[in-house]
Amino acid sequence: MEEIRGNFVILNGHPVRKEKYIPEKASKIYYEVIRMIDGGYLFLEDHLERLKKSCNKHDSNCPSDKDAIKSLEMLAKRSGLVNGNVKILVYSKEGRMHTACYFTPHYYPAPGDYKNGIQTRTFSFNRPDPNVKQWNEKFRKEVKQFIQQENIYEAILLSKEGNLTEGSRSNLFFIDQEGVVITAPSEAILPGITRKYVVDLCEKNRITVSEKLVDLDFAQKMTSCFITGTSPKVLPVRCLNNIEFDTGNEVLQIIRDSFDQLLQEHLKRK
Repeated sequence: MEEIRGNFVILNGHPVRKEKYIPEKASKIYYEVIRMIDGGYLFLEDHLERLKKSCNKHDSNCPSDKDAIKSLEMLAKRSGLVNGNVKILVYSKEGRMHTACYFTPHYYPAPGDYKNGIQTRTFSFNRPDPNVKQWNEKFRKEVKQFIQQENIYEAILLSKEGNLTEGSRSNLFFIDQEGVVITAPSEAILPGITRKYVVDLCEKNRITVSEKLVDLDFAQKMTSCFITGTSPKVLPVRCLNNIEFDTGNEVLQIIRDSFDQLLQEHLKRK
């Protein structure tokens, strides 16, 4: 597993110093990554609901919302951190459910990335169970190495059928010449929390959203492209392989502004 930020891990509801924590290597680890901004967890209820769905799909136990929130609050108090990404893990060991949560390193885009867009490249991979957020150590190591070697922000997953499905840690959107927003069908990807709110905001702004699988030939005909996720929020893509996109697209700007406003409203209620 990756490096831990801060000095503590909350393991089964109890604080443990990180040097005494032994990362679990269970075959099935379900998890969520939740962003903390100024001491408040962003879209916490949505993340806990998705965690339960991941566990339930494989008949695995999951902590109650009350217990999960208690652990997250304990982590915030013990760590003293008020900004960053927190990972919560659920796994089975010796017939018992175990949970762990800790701050994990984050990679937020630079301010210029939101104006100029990011570089991406395709990475061949098919998720075995797209709707379940399950840790895959081999995939994580390989895609991290690919991103570093290519000097890009994100890898876009290319299925064996030739479809562009999602990012390695984000969801993928295109905008066509008519201003229609296009994204992969929910059943073919891990539907992100940010993705859900972006689709809702498109509907509120009367922006048409079409869910369909697309390939690289289709992408070449698109005006703009962006990714969404816990860390990037709504982030323009400047290029995908050798395909270049308009990062100043009006529809994209409406979506970005609407999401930033929603985020601020959400944090004010916390």
